Amino acid sequence: MFELMIMNDELREMVMTNASIDALRDAGAEIVDVRMPEFEEAINAWEKICYAEAAAAHAETYPSRIEDYGPGFRPVLERGQNVTGIEVAEAFRVRTEFSTRLRAMLSTVDAFVCPAVWCAPGTYSEAEVLGTARPVDPSPWDHDVFTKPTNLSGSPALSVPCGFTTEGMPLGLQLIGAHLNEPKLLRIGQAYESATAWHLRHPQI
Repeated sequence: MFELMIMNDELREMVMTNASIDALRDAGAEIVDVRMPEFEEAINAWEKICYAEAAAAHAETYPSRIEDYGPGFRPVLERGQNVTGIEVAEAFRVRTEFSTRLRAMLSTVDAFVCPAVWCAPGTYSEAEVLGTARPVDPSPWDHDVFTKPTNLSGSPALSVPCGFTTEGMPLGLQLIGAHLNEPKLLRIGQAYESATAWHLRHPQI
C-alpha cells in the first residue's frame, strides 16, 4: 500500500482525466487531499537561477556567435545576462525556503500527484522549423508551472502517460516523491503502468 497526495479544486479535474486516480487507488494507493506550498515565488526564483546559469554556460559563444542561436533560446540567454547578483542571491534564498516546505510535505506521504503540464501539448505547423519560438497561449503561468517548483527543490519526479485529449494529444501525470526517494517513486510508476495501458498507445504523427 502506498499513500498519495493530490492537488484539489480545478487541478483535481485535470489529473483525474481517464480515471488515473482510480487506477492508482486500484493499485493500492490511499488518496488524500493536500495543497502544494505556495509556489509563485519559487517559479520566479527558478527562472532567475536557470537563465543566469544558461548565460554563464554559453558565455564563450553568446553574444559573440549570436547568429548561431535560434529565436527560441536566444531570449533566455539575453535575460540571463541581465540577471543581477542580488537577484540570484534572493533566488537562492527562496529556493531554500520553498524546498524546506515542499520536502516537509512530501515526507508525510509516498508521492504527490499533479499534472505534468497545465494544458494539452500543442502542434507545430509544417512551416515551423526546429528552433523557432513556439507561440504560447496567454496565461499568467507557463505550461511547465508544475515542473519548475519540483526542479527548483531537487525533489525527484516522474511523468507517466494518463490519456489523450479529444483531439488526440497525449496527457501526462506527474508523480513527485520525497528527497532521494527515487526507488519508491519508480515502483509507484510501475504499479500505475501495470494497471493502465496508456504507455502502450501513441499519438498519431
